[in-house]
Amino acid sequence: MLLLNGEQFLPSGKNPNHEYQINHYKEAITDIRERYGQGGRNKTVVLVRRKEQKRNAGGLLEETAPMIFPAKAYPEIQLSARDANRKEDGVAVKDKVGGMETWAYSGNRPKRNVLGDTFDPDPKSIKFMSHFETFNMDTDMDLLYFLLYKSPRVYYPPAIVQGKVKKGDLMVEDKALRAKEKVQKERDALKLKNAIMAPDTQFPLNNDSNLRKVAAAWGLDGAMDPHQSADDLRIRLEHSVTEAEKEKKLKKEGKGMSEFFEMINFDDSVRQRSMIMYALDSKKLIWDEAGVRYTYASGAELLDLPDGKKYEAFHYLADYLGNPLNEKLWDAFTREVIDNEYLNTLNFGDLKWLAKLNELPISQKSTEALRDDLCKVYCG
Repeated sequence: MLLLNGEQFLPSGKNPNHEYQINHYKEAITDIRERYGQGGRNKTVVLVRRKEQKRNAGGLLEETAPMIFPAKAYPEIQLSARDANRKEDGVAVKDKVGGMETWAYSGNRPKRNVLGDTFDPDPKSIKFMSHFETFNMDTDMDLLYFLLYKSPRVYYPPAIVQGKVKKGDLMVEDKALRAKEKVQKERDALKLKNAIMAPDTQFPLNNDSNLRKVAAAWGLDGAMDPHQSADDLRIRLEHSVTEAEKEKKLKKEGKGMSEFFEMINFDDSVRQRSMIMYALDSKKLIWDEAGVRYTYASGAELLDLPDGKKYEAFHYLADYLGNPLNEKLWDAFTREVIDNEYLNTLNFGDLKWLAKLNELPISQKSTEALRDDLCKVYCG
């Protein structure tokens, strides 16, 4: 039996104080049956530890220690889709109600609290004795509802979307989904490795110059330094993108694999970012970590970073200079950084891009002719 704020919760009852919770319960259990019932062919839901079962030195699976956790939880109120979109007296229900609730599951008849008319669960704890356990949707639905939607010990994405905490030691075992996720993870890793290690010329980063520009755009220091090994750069870049993808999935923000693959297309931002990294590698631009400030070697100040941006300084600077509203600052930056030494590092595509920025004629120009024209602009 379920308990809500110390009262017996009866999903088929008419308690007006439980209207929203009853609506949510009915919607939730319908969703559980649709997700895992296989059209009526399956009646069970399996919960499994999120950490994979350990194996001993002989390769055999080790026994999993029992888990005991409270049969009581304190989640925020969750609303059905119908109630979340409803309005009462012109006010949305989701804005009118809220706050924390006390939910509990009682495997036996609940015990009346000696201090009043409320009830406590019996037993007070739920035991999860093995690596996985099976629950019957016909007989254990109250317990499943409590575990999936209320208990913080179970990680359940459909409930997280509705405000449940993003943690848990247990999760629903979905073999098809886990296999799909594993295959996709392997595919992404293989795609990333091929993109960076670039085994032949069909891959853009097979060219070391392209590799350096993308690595610089990604924010790897030393990427534009010709004395840095390109192969070492490939190893660092693969590790950096992999870690960034993990961080993105954890925080639900930031740059990951999809953003990296976009960079390989070599849009203008890649060339801009690689120029910024060149400026940092060649010390034409100085990063003062203590003062959280970028200054030119000439002593002129470029940018003070706002609070909280210290650990994403390069990307903040690149986005700042790449903003069309800061076109004059970008123009000033290029004149501080570009010289004959830098122009000699650029290929024809890079020179063409830079010439377009300066509205220089490009038609029928050779690489050296473009370099000479640009030198007249920047090297005087």
